Amino acid sequence: MFFISLSLWLSLSPLFLSLF
Repeated sequence: MFFISLSLWLSLSPLFLSLF
């Protein structure tokens, strides 16, 4: 469960960073 959320965050964080 932890690794799933971690991988999700790692995949979504570049998207949020590119927005700002």
